[in-house]
Amino acid sequence: SFPKRRSSELANKLQKNINYIGTDLPYGRKSRITNELKTLYKEFLSNLKTNLKKRAVIMFPSTINYKPLLKRFKIEKEFTIYLHKSLSKKIVLISNT
Repeated sequence: SFPKRRSSELANKLQKNINYIGTDLPYGRKSRITNELKTLYKEFLSNLKTNLKKRAVIMFPSTINYKPLLKRFKIEKEFTIYLHKSLSKKIVLISNT
């Protein structure tokens, strides 16, 4: 699990007014999604909404229902990539609307 202090710090470290960003969000041990991870995702995406000027590429674990998290963005493209065993990633291109 992620310490709360670290999660908040990571979620709030974005620079202001960025054009593009690419990130592979953490997915936790054994791909279990905890409340702490959901909070991290929400804080990061809230900060991204405020600071993103153009587009972002975000990778989510395939176990996450990411569409509700991205409802304030426009989803332009989505891809799935198989990594190994039961781990796949969703690659999502979004733009700020």
